[in-house]
Amino acid sequence: MAKKIESAEVGDNSDRDEKSAFRSKRTKKRLGLLVLIGAAVLAWQFCLAPYLTITEMARLEDRLRQGYANEPIWCLFVAFVVYVVAIGLSLPVSTFLSLVYAWLFGWVAVPLLNLAATTGATIAFLCARYIFRDWVQNRFHHFLQPINAGFHADGFYYVISLRLIALFPFFVVNLVVGLIPIRCRTYVAATMIGMIPLNIVFVYLGMQIPSFHDISEDGIRSFLSWQILFGFGLIGLIPLAMRWVGRCRQRSENLEHTR
Repeated sequence: MAKKIESAEVGDNSDRDEKSAFRSKRTKKRLGLLVLIGAAVLAWQFCLAPYLTITEMARLEDRLRQGYANEPIWCLFVAFVVYVVAIGLSLPVSTFLSLVYAWLFGWVAVPLLNLAATTGATIAFLCARYIFRDWVQNRFHHFLQPINAGFHADGFYYVISLRLIALFPFFVVNLVVGLIPIRCRTYVAATMIGMIPLNIVFVYLGMQIPSFHDISEDGIRSFLSWQILFGFGLIGLIPLAMRWVGRCRQRSENLEHTR
């Protein structure tokens, strides 16, 4: 009887130790989060806030535009490298960079974005393929088998659809498709062609973003223009058009099978 009581007490003590350890870890995580938030607030207040005013951003814009006017080739090269590195590292900044490049470079950003996006996407695709593909394919073979068959039969169409429908973020598509057995040249060609419509729309939208001088004068009203609304409308129309094409394609395939 005494042994049972002792074992019960030992069990209770171990449970208490586990709960206290769990509470201690949770408390440390909360304290760490508070420290990070406090550091971010201090960094913003004393380091970033003085340089992110409308006046300072307008001065920065003037320097950027003057630099592009003086050294256009060098500026485009730096922008290309930045975009390729960001996409190659799968950073979720493609939309932001696309709009900034369009705002700064104008229509020149269309070929720049198309080439840089394709290059960066290919790097991310190859990294995913040679690092993770074998493990993912072996572990999820039964789940990926129909997907593999679809991409093997018509991978070009599937990649273009993923680019135009924009259902998933750009960097996610680069990594996921790298895990699927599709030829690299097919992926590159489909990416380059599939990105053209979206790049044109994003560049048009980015060109409508007002300068910081206009923002300082008109405030939020500088963003209220039919051109910006039209650009957002085009971004929404492209996925709808691609889905309509997909439905028409599916109907034609079904008719062929019934024959």
